[in-house]
Amino acid sequence: MKTLDVLTIERVARLIVDIDGPFERRGYQLEQLLRRAAWPSPPEYDGSPRIVWLTDIMTETDDHAAVSRLLCRICDPLEYDDGLSSADLIRQELNSLLAAEGVAITYVADRPVLGEVGLDGHSTVFSAPEDLEERIRPLVSSGEFLQQLMERVTETQICEKHGAYGMALIGIGSFTEALLLDVLTHRDPSLQRGFPQGERRVAPERASFALLLDTART
Repeated sequence: MKTLDVLTIERVARLIVDIDGPFERRGYQLEQLLRRAAWPSPPEYDGSPRIVWLTDIMTETDDHAAVSRLLCRICDPLEYDDGLSSADLIRQELNSLLAAEGVAITYVADRPVLGEVGLDGHSTVFSAPEDLEERIRPLVSSGEFLQQLMERVTETQICEKHGAYGMALIGIGSFTEALLLDVLTHRDPSLQRGFPQGERRVAPERASFALLLDTART
């Protein structure tokens, strides 16, 4: 996600604090919200005006992923006693503030996800998070394999950019399958001798995505 305009950030902060509104957050609640959004080294509330305090925190960071997580968190059904009902109200209001930035929050399996607004102005396009490499680094078996995965991500982005959506989908599937295979065999070296499927074992290079998912669930 690109850096948001300071006025957009101020409006978002006003929405989050919601002074005198049904979703008003006190200083300590803002602290808790930042922690739940995995904000890096979340600061303690210092007693200053809440909207200004939160605006400053959001504008002073260069961690776009942290801002994205915060935007998603305020639309998370887990944040509200009545779940999706209130969360979706916040999402709609937030999306009206983010419209000028070309991004929007969408629910995928009832989980909030930030994406770019498509060319039609209605659909949402999802892209790889900016910190994807750092997220998967602890999961994979080697730095060399990590670079191979990131090359697939780059190739997929090129396909999407040039309208080759079918190839982009294939690239996403290839990335996901390769990552899952590596994680499973790295965590359980016995799987390198084959994945259990009924009475037999399937060689890792022949394991289907469905078999990988089934193995991951067990």
